[in-house]
Order: sequence, then C-alpha cells, then structure tokens
Amino acid sequence: FIDEYLLGLDLHRHLEPWRYARLNAAERALLGRRLPEETKNTARHLRELWELILPNYAEEDRLFETALRGRALDFNDSGGGFGNLEGKNAYDAPTKGTSEMFRGEKSKLRAAEAPGAAMVPASSSVTYSNSNAPALKSPAAEEFFDRQEASKKLSGKDRLERSREAQNKEMEGLKRDADEMDMLGDLTIDAEQVDAFRAQIRAYYRQLGPVKEWAENNYWRLPLAQQGPELITVNAFWRDLAEWDGKGAFVSSHLAEAHHSFAEIMLALGVLDLPFDAPKHGSKVADGRMTITAGGPVVIFHKEILPATAPAAQAQQLLVSQFFFRHGDRYRMDGNLKFDKYITTEFLSGAVYGANIVVTNPSSSPADLDLLLQIPQGALPVMRSRVTFSQHVLLEPYTTRTFEYYFYFPQPGANGLKFAHYPVNTSVRGTAVAAAAAFMFNVVNKLTEVDKASWDYISQYGTDAEVLAFLAQNNINRLKLERVAWRCRKDVGFFRTMIALLEKRHHYDATLYSYGVMHNEPAPMREFLRHRNDFIARCGAWFESRLLSVDPIERRSYEHLEYSPLVNQRAHRVGSERRIATPEQRTQYLALMNILAHKPSLDAMDNMSTTYHLFLQDRVDEALARFHQVNAAELPVKIQHDYLKCYAAFYEGNLAEARGIASQRSAEPVTRWRDLFAEVSSQIDEVEGKTAKTNDKPDREKAQAALAATEPTFDFKIEKQKLNLA
Repeated sequence: FIDEYLLGLDLHRHLEPWRYARLNAAERALLGRRLPEETKNTARHLRELWELILPNYAEEDRLFETALRGRALDFNDSGGGFGNLEGKNAYDAPTKGTSEMFRGEKSKLRAAEAPGAAMVPASSSVTYSNSNAPALKSPAAEEFFDRQEASKKLSGKDRLERSREAQNKEMEGLKRDADEMDMLGDLTIDAEQVDAFRAQIRAYYRQLGPVKEWAENNYWRLPLAQQGPELITVNAFWRDLAEWDGKGAFVSSHLAEAHHSFAEIMLALGVLDLPFDAPKHGSKVADGRMTITAGGPVVIFHKEILPATAPAAQAQQLLVSQFFFRHGDRYRMDGNLKFDKYITTEFLSGAVYGANIVVTNPSSSPADLDLLLQIPQGALPVMRSRVTFSQHVLLEPYTTRTFEYYFYFPQPGANGLKFAHYPVNTSVRGTAVAAAAAFMFNVVNKLTEVDKASWDYISQYGTDAEVLAFLAQNNINRLKLERVAWRCRKDVGFFRTMIALLEKRHHYDATLYSYGVMHNEPAPMREFLRHRNDFIARCGAWFESRLLSVDPIERRSYEHLEYSPLVNQRAHRVGSERRIATPEQRTQYLALMNILAHKPSLDAMDNMSTTYHLFLQDRVDEALARFHQVNAAELPVKIQHDYLKCYAAFYEGNLAEARGIASQRSAEPVTRWRDLFAEVSSQIDEVEGKTAKTNDKPDREKAQAALAATEPTFDFKIEKQKLNLA
C-alpha cells in the first residue's frame, strides 16, 4: 500500500472489505486523506474503533513523564554523560612509573567495559609513549605486566626453589617484552597511517559467511507476514490524522501514543508538520503564569492545577452500596467510556439479573469484617451463586472490593405482589457496621417500560428505516449485528442496503455476508469466501475462479526470498537426484514449486522466480531457457528483469548488451540496485582487460579474488613422459 500511495497510484481497490481489513491504522488514515470521498467515512471508522479502547490513565501519565524527560540525553560539561568528554583525550593517562601506570590503566579498561561506561577519542591520532601511555586494550602489554607482577610477588625462598631453567626462560621473556615496549618510544601514528600499515599485511583466506535470506521490505526489517493490521493499531494520533480537515499544519497532541514500533514512530514523524529545524519560541513567566509564544508549529506537554469542589460532608468509616443489572445488557457506552445500566423499576421473569456489591474502607485502619449476601425472595440462584452466603473480608485502608451474585425470577408475584430483599450487611466481630438500603422487586411477565432506544429493541421490533437510522447514529463496532440477520434472510432489498452500509463503514460481519450465498449475490459471496481461511486452506496453494482467488503473495503466505552468500557444494550433479544443501533454500524452492503446480500455466512473474532458483542451483541451461520465456511487458517492474538479463548475458557472451543495460541503470535512485549494475559494468571491464572500478565497501569475494591474482603461479604440461614447467 505504501508504495502505491507514494507513487500516486489508484488506491480504490484497497476499499474492498478484505483488503481494507489488512491495512494498519496509519495506512487507513492515509487512504482516507488520499480519497476525498472516503475522508469522512475513514474518520468515523477510526474514531469508533478508538472508542472501543478504554482509557489508560496510568499509560498517559507514563507517556507524559517520558515526554518531559525528552531532553535527558542532552548532556553538558557539568551534567555528566558524554558532554564531559569534550575537549579531552580519552586515551591520555597520568604520568607515573611504568608498572604503576599500567596497573592503573588496566583498572580503567575494566571500568570502560562495564555497562554504561564509555571511552570516546577526541582526535583522530593516537600517541604512544612511556610517559603518557594510551589506555588501550593490549593483550601483549597486559600479559607482560601480569608476568612482571607475578615475578615481584615471589619470595626469596620461592625463587631458590624454582629451577634455574624456568627462571632463565622467564627473564628472557620479560626482557624481550620490555624491548618491544621500548621500541614504541614516542612514535606518533595517525589513523590514515594505521590503515595504510594494515593494508600492507597480506590477509589469509577468510571462510565464507553463513547463508542469509534476503527479502524486499515494505517496512524496515519486517518480513511480509508481520506487516498486517496489528503492526500499527488504532490510537488517538491516527484518529486525529483521519479527522484533520487539511487546513494549516497537522499537529496532534497525542503524538506520544504513536510509539509502539519503529514503523509507527517513523510514519508519525513523517505525517506530522513539525519543522526539522525548530524555530525560536518565546516564553515569559509573570504573576504565576507562564506564557509561551510559538514561533511555528509545536507540541507542548503541560499540566495545570485547577480548583476542585470541596466534599459536602465528612466521609463515613465504611461505605456499602448495592445495585442490580440485567445479565448481558449491563453497560452503556459514551464515547470510549463505559457506564453501568442499573435497573430500579421492573424485572422480567425468566431473565437473569445480577447484583453488584461495592464495599469501601475510606479510613486509615484495616477493616476485618463479615459480609452477608442473600438473593431476593421468590428468586432462584444461577451461575454458581447461592441463596444465602457470607464471606470474611479483610479490607485494607483506602481500598474497595466488589462482589457479585446472579439470580432470576421464575414467575411474578401473585396479584402484583412485590418480592422483598434482605440487603447486604457488614459486621465487625458480631456488631453491624453498615448495610445497603432495602429494596422491593417488581417482577412482571412483560416489561411496560421498554428502552425503545436500545439496539435490543430496535433490532427486533423497529422498522427497517429505524434500524438503518440507529446504525447511522451509533458505533457499529459495539453492536451485535447478527440480531438483524433475520431481516437479511427475509428481504433481499434490506440485505443489499445493509451490505452497502457495512462497506461504507468498513465493517465486516460474517453472518450478514453469508446471506449473499442464499440470495445469490456475487459480490457479498466473494467477500464471504475471502474471509473464510478454513475454506481457503482446502483450496490449495493457488486457486482462481469467478468467486474466489487465492494468491499466496497477496495473502502473505509466501514471499520471494534471495540467498546470499551461497556456494553450491558441486557444480555438477552427482547421482540420480538433484540435492539442495541449504535447508532454507530447499524449503523455499519446494514452496514455490507447490504453488506453480496448482497453476494451469506460468505467467511472467512465475518464470522470473523459477529462473532465479535455477541459477541458484547452477542449472544454467534450464535457467536460460526459462528466462527467454519471460514476457517483460507483463512484469509490473522491469529492473529485476534487466538485472537477470545482464546475468544471463555473461553465460551467453552478450557483454555489449549487458553493458548497455548497466549503463542505462547506472543512475538508479535505490542504492542496492545501483551498486548491482555498477558491479556488472566492473566485471565487464575486467573481462575485457580494462581496469575495473572498485567499490570502497569491503567485499570478501573481491578481496579473495585480488589476493588469488597476486599469488605466484606456474603452468606445466606433460610431453613424452616429461614434465615441462613454464
């Protein structure tokens, strides 16, 4: 999606429910910004998803404090950190005797290796001297002084007991090491000279590194399977971006919430209209107020203390409350805040209700109390509740505990009789201390007071127009849409209107879409099948029909991987079967073959993938034959085809064609591809005997080839049983 967005391509296909569900929150917000007709729909969609997230005030406080400490890494000379190393040579050591100096330096080295320690050079030169020695980690120097210290610690008796041969060996070693240290003298070597000396040392053969899998990434260092909607989830920042009217600069006060991954952080900084270079802002403190005059777009994290209303009365020592709710319809939502829906008037027979008991200890002393609970008269307990039960509770100071039990009324009271209820009571050591108010239950067979504004009522008893109006005014993600499934089954017109509404609101409901099969509606059927992963798993690795297309790349179950560095064990086949030594390469190749086996014919992309794997296995003739079957005009991108064409040209001897392609691609903006085509030109120069252009980047293969070219060589031939050397 991001590539298509940046290239300015048509993004309307991403509005399809299945494709839309695979976009993350940032991509959905960007899609809404790009398509004007979808801006309002996207804004509402993200806002309603955000409203499903309960507020996390502890996390908000943590982010706020983190933002306030945002400058904690700005150190100066007096504040510690890296700033106190400015203007100093971290390699300098105090002047002292040789043995004392190196003992001190060894302790410095250990400290520098500890977590959090740092040694930063202040210049590009290193000075070696006996009086001002560098604090370098030198194994030879450390071994020398370790032996010197060990020799000093030996007593006279110990020395006599040691053999003369061992003493002589040690003294010769000490003298040799001391001479080596004296040879350093006051020699000063800068960094360039050190690199030159290293270059003169002939390197030995370096073993080939492990084989690595390489893949084209849309998001930095993330495989295709991890680039789904869970990569960037909904939060207030992306909600703000979707709701932005496009006027002025986009700045969100919820910037800190976009922090869950590197991809989210970079995208948030990319869409935020804060300048790269912060302008100068003015600030003034006067009369207990701080006034900030912004010099440009800015995000300010601040708190303020406001007056609060004083409590009306002195708090009691123990607080007890008791409320009743209907099981399955307990809460009402206001934005992303949840409130209880307590019932105080009528109770329906046969319906399950619950009691919510809240006990609070506002005092500074613990409360050791007994709690007595009882269901109402005429009710029966359900959900593991009991008719009457008590519980011993130790309530710590300033804490609250909640308790629940459930019940139902089999039938109403005779002649309108209300059922009494013994409320919750608390006692301490047999003395009652607090109780809830008594309550009388009015049980009926049919409710006279019906909440006609609720989804439960409208979905069952409202008209089609009332149902659609309710959906237009409420958060569709909180509703049980299957409650109107009977309407979709009964009326195909309502079904079509409902599906159009769901597509506009970017919401998918499997139950409602499944009625597309009953009404023989192709579009809803396609979406229903695309979401049925269990059914798709039985269709094979690839499948194509009018109602369902299974593309493993689109479904992120397969992605093209490259393997480098890779050297096959043998250039020619041994035995009757071909063998791929690298397990990961073999697994990838078999997965590709499994996909191609389900296709009636291969397209250009399939032939390109097959060509790559054949080249990888040194099956050159088969690779060339397969590559010539590729129709480049059918490829969405031509650069991979051009590179393989250059690669094939080396085998076929078409160096002029390869040079022409490499020259055309020499100015590629992507560094990786530019370097690959530059390497093609360099190899052609080498084949033609010209001086090949070298790349400053270290390369094992180039280094080994250069070393091999400078090795002494000789030719020989055998003639008439004689060996002739040349």
